[in-house]
Amino acid sequence: MGELLNSLEKQLYTDLILLCVLIATILVSIKAKKRFKILRYFPVYTVSFLIAIIVNRLSVTNHAPNKLFPLSTYLDYYLTLLELAIFSHFYYQLIKNRTVKMLIILSNLLFILFYVYMGISDKNFYDKGITERTQSVVYTVEGVILLILCSVYFFELFKNLPVVNLKNEPVFWVSVGLLFFMACTLPYSLMENYIEKYDSDLSFTLYSLFYIFYTILFIMIIRAYLCKPGATT
Repeated sequence: MGELLNSLEKQLYTDLILLCVLIATILVSIKAKKRFKILRYFPVYTVSFLIAIIVNRLSVTNHAPNKLFPLSTYLDYYLTLLELAIFSHFYYQLIKNRTVKMLIILSNLLFILFYVYMGISDKNFYDKGITERTQSVVYTVEGVILLILCSVYFFELFKNLPVVNLKNEPVFWVSVGLLFFMACTLPYSLMENYIEKYDSDLSFTLYSLFYIFYTILFIMIIRAYLCKPGATT
């Protein structure tokens, strides 16, 4: 227990805050599950994220791996694919441009091939789990794809601003959270392997940045669920 508390302290309790926000998101999504069909897959994403973070915290005590560590890395890796699938489907329903829709499908198919290749070619895949390097590279590619989708959505949104009530637009709140998350974490993701190589303690502490911006993302998802019915469904 002491090592777990030490681990939480090293990451400024940001993972614990995120855990509370995830639980709140699940409760709100259950209450508003029939309000917006476009958000119907988000509870799957949220519950999966909650399980992954719990296993991760149990597997890392004082950032020293234990027997749960391989499972934790597999869950994190799976979450990257699930995250891309959930948000790609989300934007596929919204974006009207057929060319962009085809590009969403193509980018997801190519990403799956890349995802599988990176996973099975990872030196630790079959015994110790997915390495931080592989996870970081795959996440960076995922982040670029989602950042582009967000940008396309906002481009279309700005073209239709006179007829859109953003205050009650759930898609807007989700997109703000996702855009903010990807734009703020991608720079660190690009440097993560370098930092891990030269200072693992600093890397472990800086990983709290992901927890902070994920917290903001899920707060935005909660805000989306609280929009009045009649917005995008």
